[in-house]
Amino acid sequence: IIYRSWRYMLIILSTLAVNILTALAIYSFAGLQIHIYTLAGITVSLGIIIDTSIVMIDHYSRYRDRRVFPAILSAVATTVGALLMVLLLPESEKANLVDFIWVIVINLCLSLLISYLFIPSLMDYIPVKAEDRSGSVRRKRRIVNRNSLYSRYINWGVRHRWVYIVIFIAAFGLPFCALPKALSEKEKATASRARKAVDKFVTWKPYESNRVKIDKYTGSSFALF
Repeated sequence: IIYRSWRYMLIILSTLAVNILTALAIYSFAGLQIHIYTLAGITVSLGIIIDTSIVMIDHYSRYRDRRVFPAILSAVATTVGALLMVLLLPESEKANLVDFIWVIVINLCLSLLISYLFIPSLMDYIPVKAEDRSGSVRRKRRIVNRNSLYSRYINWGVRHRWVYIVIFIAAFGLPFCALPKALSEKEKATASRARKAVDKFVTWKPYESNRVKIDKYTGSSFALF
């Protein structure tokens, strides 16, 4: 609707129809039943499926190749990986979520196949014109100014990489809070050299007497987690 193109709408609707109908066949083979949780999973996945389709349609209409697919694959794989963490929950907690998760995973994996195989083939029969991005002189001037600022930022970042390393460490923290407690006399006899070296640091008086505060402030977000 935003592009005011019936061809664009037709491709999106065809993509959704193929995705949903193929998914229903897979649900049947996998023994997944349609209930409130699976319907919720289908609804959640529709937005991501449409996003995947739009990215491929825009790219293919402009460049006539599939080079954007690795980016789509990375985005979908991240979502699928996060969802599959539910399988690590205790049985009592994951009982109601398993069907919900598998429905989304199936739909997203299907959207990858459809975006790679179906959409380019369909666009050969229903071509979509690439959006005209020529714009006005004022718009081009703004783009040049932004690119100039971004270029200066990149050049500064290359010369000051240590700043980003410090920010990274400050954001995630140093995991002193994960260090073990001091060894007992019996444990020292059988401990390895590495463990004894850690024990020397843990029992170092400046650290030992202020361990709670040091672990809290040096740990940053890692300590909170």
